[in-house]
Amino acid sequence: MRKAVIYARVSSKEQEQGFSIEAQLKVARNYARSHQFEIVQEFAQSESAKAAGRKQFGAMLQFLKENPDCRVIIVEKTDRLCRNMHDFVSVEDLVEELEAEVHLIKEGQIIKKQARSQDKLIQGIFALLARNYILNMQEEIQKGQLVKAEKGQYPGRAPFGYTHDLATRTIVADPKRGPAATLMFDLYATGTYSIPSLRTVVRETTGEVISRSYCHKILKSRFYIGLFSWRGTEYQGTHPALVNHSTFQQVQDVLSGRNVNKCKPHKHGFPFSGLMVCIYCGCTVTAERHKGKYDYYRCSFGRGRHEFTYMTGKYVSDTLADVVKGIQIPQAVVQQIVDCIRTDYAGQRKSAGNGSAV
Repeated sequence: MRKAVIYARVSSKEQEQGFSIEAQLKVARNYARSHQFEIVQEFAQSESAKAAGRKQFGAMLQFLKENPDCRVIIVEKTDRLCRNMHDFVSVEDLVEELEAEVHLIKEGQIIKKQARSQDKLIQGIFALLARNYILNMQEEIQKGQLVKAEKGQYPGRAPFGYTHDLATRTIVADPKRGPAATLMFDLYATGTYSIPSLRTVVRETTGEVISRSYCHKILKSRFYIGLFSWRGTEYQGTHPALVNHSTFQQVQDVLSGRNVNKCKPHKHGFPFSGLMVCIYCGCTVTAERHKGKYDYYRCSFGRGRHEFTYMTGKYVSDTLADVVKGIQIPQAVVQQIVDCIRTDYAGQRKSAGNGSAV
């Protein structure tokens, strides 16, 4: 009995969960039995054939090169074997160099070195038809995606903070990750966080572990304010916005360094937050609380990481005390400051009484 291998393929994981691969293997096994072939290896995978370099396809070619006593490949039909010309040429090279045979069951074709030119022409036509099928399917998918985008429905995979509603076929806010995405924007907009420290707070607060690069990608994405880009065009999406425009712009300012020194108070209310900048890069000096009671200050690394020694809260307090110790404010200036504060406070109360936000 001549030795042979079987190759079976489906295009997606969803098809793999069905019976397509098993059906292909059953047909190939019956073919091998009726033609007295001994099956020594089976190669099956769920992967599109439109791209060259598939793992199981490459493994099959390598197996045949390493086992000279096996020279037969059994496949259900051409489009299960290849839908791109690169792989078709690889099969032809294998046939020519190693004198292998490719048995295409449903097409009744055998690709081999001694085949007639007419048979090779027919097989080439089958390969071109398979390739044309892929190209046509790509065009149809792209047209469908464009129509969907024009309706405000994002055609791609839902980003962090969102999920797909299978019932309505729309993208909706993820009940668990949506608040985590909003928190990221709210914290980073303060200007007191670097990407690493933001990741730490998000992990400790929500349990979500996000890579540094993806965290940066999230903060730059306009998807979170209800917009999305598809093939170079921006659309107004129908998905809910997780971030308001004002917060999003503040985040962009911090990322670009335009607002790096105009930070808001930290959520823990660190006494010196926002008052200092790094001597090396000019970024805001931020604060962290360790073990729930120890305050440390360091550079926010808004323009890249560098050497910066942590400073304890006591050290900062003592150092600033030495700086301001000798400063004396004349009584007249003090009175002017008090008067200005009272005037501002009175104006705020008046605005609040008129229904305006303070």
